[in-house]
Amino acid sequence: MLEHRGRAMGTTVHIVIGGGSMELLDALHARLEALESRWSRFIETSEINALNADPDRWRVVSPETALLVARAKTGWEMTGGAFDPTVLDAVVAHGYRTTYHDLRGDSIEARPARPAVGCAEFAVHLDTCLVHLGAGAAFDPGGIGKGLAADLLVDEAIRAGASGALVNIGGDLSCRGHGPDGDRWLVGLPERPRGSNPQTTIAVTGGGIATSTTSKRRWSTTDGADHHHLVDPRSGRNTAGINSATVVAATGWWAEVVAKQLLVEGMGAPVDTDRAAALVVDDDGGHHRIGDFGRYVR
Repeated sequence: MLEHRGRAMGTTVHIVIGGGSMELLDALHARLEALESRWSRFIETSEINALNADPDRWRVVSPETALLVARAKTGWEMTGGAFDPTVLDAVVAHGYRTTYHDLRGDSIEARPARPAVGCAEFAVHLDTCLVHLGAGAAFDPGGIGKGLAADLLVDEAIRAGASGALVNIGGDLSCRGHGPDGDRWLVGLPERPRGSNPQTTIAVTGGGIATSTTSKRRWSTTDGADHHHLVDPRSGRNTAGINSATVVAATGWWAEVVAKQLLVEGMGAPVDTDRAAALVVDDDGGHHRIGDFGRYVR
């Protein structure tokens, strides 16, 4: 097994391949950097910023960006709007205007946040790579971009001849094929809140895993209020009640969608348990399993 550790998309990256080469590993990292250059709201020339600059105009984008917007709309539709990639204005209102690395300090100002616009006007023609967001929309790939990027890199590694591949982008993970432990990939989940619970390890033969939490990417604003990067699209306010959600699904992008659905709607979220299983930790440290999550625990 060959592996690469580094940073991209504003977070840590871990790529593992079996039966490949260092050249393939380097190509996968370069591919991830290329996706970041198209999808980051912090890169002025990105395709996402071009879409947001004039959302009511049709634009030609790369096939990867067209696919990202299409997947985001699917997530919005299938969760009844609980997952919503148009919360960017609210996230910015909470003070998240620069990269998280540059965000720390005591001069961050917040302003009132509004509910998200939603994806009703999103339109994508995948054959021609034409995208239209709709008036007033501001698109932020966030976690779904990381999950989809992991899926794309794993697919590329397998097509290039790797016997197995795993890509973890800041907790959004995708894997396929043979892992270091034979047919299974063993994944250690982040430690639970307050460090009072042992680390959980799960075993999967392939698919996606996403962990979303309010414990990280937190900051304070000049009014003394605490904020984090997860927003309820219905109100524009930060989510509350759920500390973290770890989801196992067939793909990384779908695992990320369901994780956000759980952070927003809590234990009452109507999760399709035929398509995903989850471990949810509430703000009091309570653990809750959704669907058949137990069968993945090692």
